[in-house]
Amino acid sequence: MLEVAGHAMDDRVLLASVKSGVWDSVLYSSVLPLWTSVAAGLVMGWGWRHRWLPLLTLVLQRPTLTAGATTPAQKRFWLGLTVAAGVPLLQYAWGAFSQRVWKGKQHSIEGADCRGRPEAPLTSASLASLVTEADLADFMRQLNGEDLEEMPWEQILDKTSEHLSYVSYRRDPRNGGPTQYLSKTTFFGCSPPLLRDFYMDDEYRGAWDSSLNSARQLALCNESGVEVGHWVKKLPLFGANRDYVLAWRVWEDSKGSFYCVTKACQHPFAPSHPSTKRIEVYTSSWRIRAVPSMIPGGPPSSEVTLVHQEDSGIQRDMAKMAIRRGAWNFVKKMGPALEGYTHWHATQRVSKESAVSLAHRLPEHLDPGGPAARGRAESSGAEGGELRRSASMRGSRRRKIALVAAGALLAAASGGGPALGAKVLTMVLPVLGRKLKQRGRS
Repeated sequence: MLEVAGHAMDDRVLLASVKSGVWDSVLYSSVLPLWTSVAAGLVMGWGWRHRWLPLLTLVLQRPTLTAGATTPAQKRFWLGLTVAAGVPLLQYAWGAFSQRVWKGKQHSIEGADCRGRPEAPLTSASLASLVTEADLADFMRQLNGEDLEEMPWEQILDKTSEHLSYVSYRRDPRNGGPTQYLSKTTFFGCSPPLLRDFYMDDEYRGAWDSSLNSARQLALCNESGVEVGHWVKKLPLFGANRDYVLAWRVWEDSKGSFYCVTKACQHPFAPSHPSTKRIEVYTSSWRIRAVPSMIPGGPPSSEVTLVHQEDSGIQRDMAKMAIRRGAWNFVKKMGPALEGYTHWHATQRVSKESAVSLAHRLPEHLDPGGPAARGRAESSGAEGGELRRSASMRGSRRRKIALVAAGALLAAASGGGPALGAKVLTMVLPVLGRKLKQRGRS
């Protein structure tokens, strides 16, 4: 009897072990491709930035594959890892090889007004066309709230520190382009010229902006004031470094405010490289102006209004989340950095020529102090009114939706009985009364 029970128990153990093996196989077959993809993504992401990691992966996988206890599932895992590790190495090797074999020929400069490095290949006309007054006019339309064809702005952040205050908005363009961001940052106790120099000083920026790998000037045009530069920025976590070739131009208006328009461009001295991702869609413009101090009797402050649009190659919703979570952490570092720049700037004896030193006067028809701009202000209201109207319109639509939803809920709850109208009016009339009072005051 005991012997029969023992055999039965052995059969159950054997059956359990067989079932366990079956489930392990199913688990490996279903989960392994997912983990292989995740591991491949991690290795490829790191592979762009650390050349030793793919090599280390290739070295470590050999004894694992040759070990006798390696299962087929583990072999498939290491095979996927090996392929992922080899991709960035092959791309890096091909980029280095192609740069050695097919070196681009340099052409001499035409005209003496534009210079960057010896034998610069761009003329003054081609440099001036990179950033034009039409680009400035588009930026001014956004500042004045005249881009009525676009979606309204949605506020995402409102923060304040001991050095600055920061408010930011975003919207998705109707044409389906990258998300646009608008921000207003007020630096306490700072003059517009100092804030302008702080924004444009790439040498000092490397001391406080950890995302900036390198920055160099490629060309400068004396005639138009257009400057071309090359940036390489690190992407947090995994991913290739971002590579920017940008052209920018600075203007000053009659009130002492400064304007800058920056756009992506191409330059033969900065060819794209397989180890970085070249950003092709990039437009960023700012205005710096003096504003009253938030402290009565305190020193004047400066406000920078920034409109930024960039296709960084990151999925739209992920980029929105990253910017919402990371923007304030970046901006609040600018306050202490600006304090340090005040002392650093005072010690600089020689300043190189740049778009700042070659800034042009703002065209009269765009100057806020000019007669044309004053006429527009009188007809359309205060500057920036469209931004406020957009926010209020969005809030008004949300309140209307809430009222309709509440009415539908009441209708469902009352079953369409005689008390339905009274219930809806009881809820809606107080809200409408408050809105009418607010409109009467305004």
